[in-house]
Order: sequence, then structure tokens, then C-alpha cells
Amino acid sequence: MELQGKVAIVTGGGTGIGKEISKLLAAAGAHVVVNYSRSEADAIATAKEIETNHVPALPIKADVSSAAEVVAMVEQTERALGRLDVLVNNAGYTKFISIKASTACPKRTGSAHLTSMSRESGSAPRPPYRPCAEPVVVLSSM
Repeated sequence: MELQGKVAIVTGGGTGIGKEISKLLAAAGAHVVVNYSRSEADAIATAKEIETNHVPALPIKADVSSAAEVVAMVEQTERALGRLDVLVNNAGYTKFISIKASTACPKRTGSAHLTSMSRESGSAPRPPYRPCAEPVVVLSSM
């Protein structure tokens, strides 16, 4: 797939696997949105590093477990970069807890890992003129 000039969102794009994916997309010429929820400094640093490839990079804060924040992120991407061509759904949520407390965690974890995939790839409330990004890559690390 030719990525030169394409616009990609990488959720969780400022750290770990997401950071490496962001850098690889930029090296191939893609304009990259580095999404973050809590790691602002990392996302900003990743965006600056990406820009050394002479392509735009934009850190955007959005909790992908929130439909409203996902829609706002896509809209901000389109305003700033003109469109959305590629989505890498990498963001995940990990919380280290005791086994006794484990019944409280699955809803938040499942929301970040599972519902964000469907929200970002097209089931979130979207104006009808806005097509789903193609391709959609879904992964997560914990």
C-alpha cells in the first residue's frame, strides 16, 4: 500500500508499539496523528521525532473508550490534515490489580480494547459524508 501523503491515526501512538508504528508510517511518508490519553509528553515527543521525516505529525488527546472523544479526534484530524486514510487501533488499557479486585477491571479494559475498535472503524455516530478509514489495523499490547 502506498502511504505517501496518506493520513493515519495511531491510537496509543506515543509509546511502545504504537510509537514504533507511528514512526514507520511517517518514514513511509504518511501524515500521522499520535493519539494519547494520558501520555501527553510522550505523544508530543513522538510527534516531534516523526516530523524529522518532513511529514506532519499531530498529537491529539482522546480516550478511545469514549465515543464522543473518538468523533472529536476524527473531526480534528480532518480539519488539520484534510482527511483520514488509515486507522491503527493500538490503544489499550492495563491496570495491575489483585485477583480479589479483578471483577472491577474488565468493564474499563474491555471498553478500551473492544469498543474503541468499533467506534473508530465506523460505528461511532458520524456524518454520512465521512467514510470509514481504510485500512483499519486492530492490535493491542498489555
